[in-house]
Amino acid sequence: MKAVILVAGRGSRLGEFTANKPKPMTILAGTPLIEWQLQALKQAGIEDIHLVAGYQAEAFNKYQLPTFVNDNWFSSNMVSSLLCADPLLSEHDTIVSYGDIAYHSSIIAKLKASPSGLSITNDKSWLDLWNLRFENPLDDAEEFKCINGHLQAIGKKATNLSEIEGQYMGLLKISAESWREIKTHLLSLPSKELQSKDMTSLLNDLITSGHNIATVDVNGGWVEVDLPSDIICYETQLKLQSDWAHDWRE
Repeated sequence: MKAVILVAGRGSRLGEFTANKPKPMTILAGTPLIEWQLQALKQAGIEDIHLVAGYQAEAFNKYQLPTFVNDNWFSSNMVSSLLCADPLLSEHDTIVSYGDIAYHSSIIAKLKASPSGLSITNDKSWLDLWNLRFENPLDDAEEFKCINGHLQAIGKKATNLSEIEGQYMGLLKISAESWREIKTHLLSLPSKELQSKDMTSLLNDLITSGHNIATVDVNGGWVEVDLPSDIICYETQLKLQSDWAHDWRE
């Protein structure tokens, strides 16, 4: 099993935190996000880790990891970064991780164990985290529906909590066979659509075309950093609650 972390974006909503460094270098609880990820992946037995870099790509040189570069990071989305890792994905079953999250190694272990060609993690305890981050969770949370461990819908704006059965976390496992099918679909899209394609819209495309997407249920053990307030509330919660369910640390 290999892994690739998508670290191409700047993360403009973090403001000054990313003025001079990529978003995954943002410090959370004393450690850059990417280092939390590297620790978790290695703890779960994955040593062969690649990056897809873009904004200030040279910042990652110190980790001495195989790196693909998305030269169009400023005008493209996550799916374009994923395509940059095609040489890896076409040959190996791979864990794909967003660069702006931190997670416990047990989540990676569960994802590795999924027998499906395409699997995503699903936080069933998402509402506790979103209540911490947002005054109204519906301001940010999106539709997520699954049946018997298979994804049915994802990514649309949710109007009530009943439309949200979990939270997509930015963690996927893709087999080489599944990736080759996904790549065929992506390369069939008009260039402009491909450049703007985000991951949840890709997942919806795949559902529509009959592709099975397995959901791997977890309960906490991860966080997403999208705003400066996220860092403050997570670090505060770690001090207030020693058994916080979303503590990502080992």
